[in-house]
Amino acid sequence: MIGVIGYLCLDLFPELGNEPFKFIPGILREIGAIPGAPGGTIGNTGGALCKLGLPVRLGALIGDDLFASVLEEAMKELVGEQGKLILKTVPGKNTGYAIVLSPVDSDRMFLASRGVNDLLDADSFGPEFRKNLEILHFGYPPLCRKMAEYDGRETRKLFYLCRREGILTSLDLSLPSPGTFSYTMDWIAYLKNVLPVTDLFCPSIDEFRFMMKDPVASPETLIEAALSWGTGAVLLKMGAKGILFRSSENAEATHIFSQFGSDSWCDVKYHAPPYPVPVLGTTGAGDSAIAGFLCGIKLGFNAYEAVRLASRIAAYRIATGGSLVGI
Repeated sequence: MIGVIGYLCLDLFPELGNEPFKFIPGILREIGAIPGAPGGTIGNTGGALCKLGLPVRLGALIGDDLFASVLEEAMKELVGEQGKLILKTVPGKNTGYAIVLSPVDSDRMFLASRGVNDLLDADSFGPEFRKNLEILHFGYPPLCRKMAEYDGRETRKLFYLCRREGILTSLDLSLPSPGTFSYTMDWIAYLKNVLPVTDLFCPSIDEFRFMMKDPVASPETLIEAALSWGTGAVLLKMGAKGILFRSSENAEATHIFSQFGSDSWCDVKYHAPPYPVPVLGTTGAGDSAIAGFLCGIKLGFNAYEAVRLASRIAAYRIATGGSLVGI
């Protein structure tokens, strides 16, 4: 079974119409419907794994507000019967949410609240959550304060416990927001502390460049740094340039991958270009790529097959406007 722990929010997409949208104080501006969907690591990576038909265990925190009940119902429908959903309610805290504004005349803007996600830590779900897991994926430390602070002490603790129990560990990032704790945090210190207990590191190139404080670092330079800090493999998401995968030359660092299949995962280098599909929306594409890759590992694919599956699942998401329907 694959476990997913991390950031969960309710994504809201107000329909702003086809006219240019400006914020003008004191006026009433009518808009359309406001569709919503589970977002973050749990909604995107976890949701894609559920759509792929794998047995999945999802764990996240919610508040005790109106959004919590809406999000819980949406997640139950998404998970279906093949997965297990564990949402822990924290009284007095707000559920994470994001309002996505997409005017026709400008780029998207996000109004987001981390809310209760800041309280997530290594002990939020306990050893029962890890029981019978083969893979544990954690995502979005910049949006989960306790998992990020003190150089990722709680992330390292969680992954250390997984390693001790023979569970493959997987880590995804997100871009920090200006003005928040994560924007000025020392992410190099975080990575140096966490990657030695991380089997699979799955950042986007923009996220990794931000954390390395090098906006023009080459993919190869970024991957070399991650491998030198101890991770077993890197799945670098590069948007329109596809996915670049590289694993450690150290057979001991990649041994856990081989328990899922007979092929060696040691010292693999592979680039998968994006599938040629119409780009109707990129929301959740990177998270879905991770789901495809984890699915490939679980099904015993070799590294090359797993990367190609990751690219394919991302393409399905892009071709349906960022929806899970295509998967």
